[in-house]
Parts: sequence; structure tokens; C-alpha cells
Amino acid sequence: MRIARAAQELFERDGYDLATIDAIARAAGTAKGTVFVHAKDKLDLLMLVMKDKLGATVERALASRPRKAGLLKQLLHVFGALFEMYREHPRLAVPFLTQTFSARGPNTDSLNILTFSFLAQLAGVIQEAQHKHQIDPDIDAMLLASNLFASYWLILIGWSGSHLSWEQAGARLESACALQLRGLLR
Repeated sequence: MRIARAAQELFERDGYDLATIDAIARAAGTAKGTVFVHAKDKLDLLMLVMKDKLGATVERALASRPRKAGLLKQLLHVFGALFEMYREHPRLAVPFLTQTFSARGPNTDSLNILTFSFLAQLAGVIQEAQHKHQIDPDIDAMLLASNLFASYWLILIGWSGSHLSWEQAGARLESACALQLRGLLR
């Protein structure tokens, strides 16, 4: 979609704060009003761009996860792919991570659906580990997936706010996942 591509290009080139709906419409070769057909506002437009990026990244990461490896390695593979996507696109990642909770609109709603789908897919990975007797079968897989996602998200917030270096964020993610799995593994 031309509008999403134009928005991504301008967000990455000029930064989210400096990119305007007028400039995005011009770059997409469309009227400003047409942009609002696809997004409620500039923040919802960022959610559209990120939804597409996150959806593709999750799909690739889950398809390429090392299924024969233990649960920790699989989780780190999936979260690592997402981390790398954010690292490659910091001018998208930082406003996305810091403003997601204030976003409203149809693309934000779609992104929330994608997030809950991702949590269900993570729960599926956990359930596979339970079936292989790698993890306690009595653990609520969706609750564990949510806890792991919360750790991942907080570490990303720490990175986006410059509280953690990229290396620290990666090390913290591994430690946080390992800590949550401690005692659950067989």
C-alpha cells in the first residue's frame, strides 16, 4: 500500500515527530483525506506500518524456530527476531514502543489482535514443550506466554528510552526468560 510505504519512508528518514500527514500524502501521491481513510491519525498510521513489520517478523521467526531445541532457545529465537527488527528500524521502534498505549484507531485495533494472536502462538510453543515433557504440563501456557511477553516488552521499553544498551537488552532478555522458566523445566 502506497500510504504505508510513504509513511514508513518519511518516519525513518525524517523521524516520526517531524513527518506530517501532508508530507505522507504527497509522497504517496494521494490526497490528505485519503490518508485518513486508512488511519485515524499519524499515530494510527505508525501502528499500520508496525503491524505489517511485526506480522511478517513473527511469521518468519515462528517458521524458522529451532523446533528440536529446548523451549528457552526457541523463545530467544522468536524474541530475538523481533528485537532485531526493532534494532534495524529505530526511528519506527522508539515512537512505537513509547506511544503504543496511547494509540487509538483501526490499525491499533488490528495490531492488538496481532499481539493476542502472537501470545496464542507463543502459548502453542509452550504447549509443544509440555507435550515433549520439557516443561511442567500443569503450567497455564497462555499465562506463561503473557509473562514472557511482558518481560520482553519491558526490556524493549528500557532500550527505547536509552536505559539499556542493545547488548544489555539482549542479555537481560535471555536472563529474564531463563528466570521465568526456572523451576518449570523438567
